Amino acid sequence: MYDFTAIIQALLGLCATAITVYVIPWVKSKTTENQRAAIMTIIRMLVEAAEQLFPTVDGVSHGGEKLAYVKRELEKRGITIDLQAIEAMVYELRFREKEINFHIHGAIDDGLDGPPGK
Repeated sequence: MYDFTAIIQALLGLCATAITVYVIPWVKSKTTENQRAAIMTIIRMLVEAAEQLFPTVDGVSHGGEKLAYVKRELEKRGITIDLQAIEAMVYELRFREKEINFHIHGAIDDGLDGPPGK
């Protein structure tokens, strides 16, 4: 009769190593990616809400109030994010509005020459 204990132990060690090296980092990367997508969705919703709550009236955009609102709401949710991510979402929103105006009116006339805040 043969003793397969050493072979089984070696295979279990190999499986444990493979899980540690490949599976766990893969799961962590997917979780982080999903979390990042969820955070960006929340930022997008808050930026759109700020645009509705503080509309531009007579050329005054209330940018500071909008930014303060977004930051405050993110903090309520326990999310710490840098200003660039918020600015990127604002720019994306403005770009989508520009694209919609083009499809509706056939022309672009909204003054989007650069990133927001410039």
